[in-house]
Amino acid sequence: MRKNITHIALLLLLFLGNALAQPCVKVGDAIQLFTKDLEKAKKGIEDAALDPACSSDPATWYYKAFILKDYYKNKEKTIKNASSRIAAIEAAKKNLQLDPQNRYAEECKKILNFLAQTFYNDASKDLNEKKYPSAYDNYVRYLDIIKYGQPDKLDTSAIFYAGYAASMANNYLKAKEYLKKAVELKYQEPNLYYYLGKVYWSIGEKDKSYEVLNLGHALYPENKDVILAMVQYYSEDGKLKVLESTLDKAIQLDSKSPDLKLTQAVVCEKLSETEKGQEEKYFKKSESLYKEVIKSDANNSRANYNLAILYYNKAVNIIDKLDADSDLITIDKIQDQCVLIFKLSLPYMTKAYQLNPNKKDVLEGLAGIYFALNDIPKSNEFKQKAESMK
Repeated sequence: MRKNITHIALLLLLFLGNALAQPCVKVGDAIQLFTKDLEKAKKGIEDAALDPACSSDPATWYYKAFILKDYYKNKEKTIKNASSRIAAIEAAKKNLQLDPQNRYAEECKKILNFLAQTFYNDASKDLNEKKYPSAYDNYVRYLDIIKYGQPDKLDTSAIFYAGYAASMANNYLKAKEYLKKAVELKYQEPNLYYYLGKVYWSIGEKDKSYEVLNLGHALYPENKDVILAMVQYYSEDGKLKVLESTLDKAIQLDSKSPDLKLTQAVVCEKLSETEKGQEEKYFKKSESLYKEVIKSDANNSRANYNLAILYYNKAVNIIDKLDADSDLITIDKIQDQCVLIFKLSLPYMTKAYQLNPNKKDVLEGLAGIYFALNDIPKSNEFKQKAESMK
């Protein structure tokens, strides 16, 4: 195997330059073998490191790191958990531990930096292939090694990706540790706040989740992922008023999203039931949102069905609130009003039926609307269809 001349010369120069210090004979033998037989050089330096006469000398550990790093590059680079790579790292660390100021220290740091980068590359590859547990392990190894190779370096990107990989592997405690650290270090990545918020939510720390997501939204108001996470969590938590304002922000960011508008419409329907005195306000907001979606996509079955139900329920609520002691004129007036609302409902439920003719909810909806409009044959027709559905 051909070697880079400069590479070999450096190794020999360091060895010969240290000759007066009388290094272990076994180390010298291993270095001589390095240029001829890498397998024998590896075995020789490993034996030397076990010899008490050699193991206390920082030089032994430098040469071991050097030879095993080269062995890894040439013979084990494609092996995921190559023992030569780990042994080279430990040898370089041992050199620095024995004497941080020794003449080989800088070379050992270079070896550590090179091998750290191989772990980083492995981590990136694993991440791209969605091998999240392995990606996390490799990022953590990289971060541990560069503490020795570059003590002053703080790789916030790797810290973030370690946390991200851990979160995707459902390793939430480690994800929390690394993502929280990335926030503390002010790593500039909008989705950092999304993933940390998600982690906090997954482990039941809801207040922390809201805190992080709101911080992320304040820093990156254009980031949709953070907003959508807030929408999901406020919805799950039943915080309708906060959810409404959050959805308004989300719709501003993505005005063409039918899902956001449909979600907001449903939220407003719920608010019309809980916010006394604001029923009409929220009814009109829901109505407007459903119509916006239908205007963009006339075949949106969910929007058509929901708008039909919105009108239907409005009419039913008016009837339910009718005082039994009301005079006939008032009753006739209310009935006429409700008939108009039921008629508003009919075309949207009919469209929903055309789009989903076998959906039981739609069939029941049409049966109810026709019954309210006193078209009993039509009502019975759809009632029978609904009853035939299993």
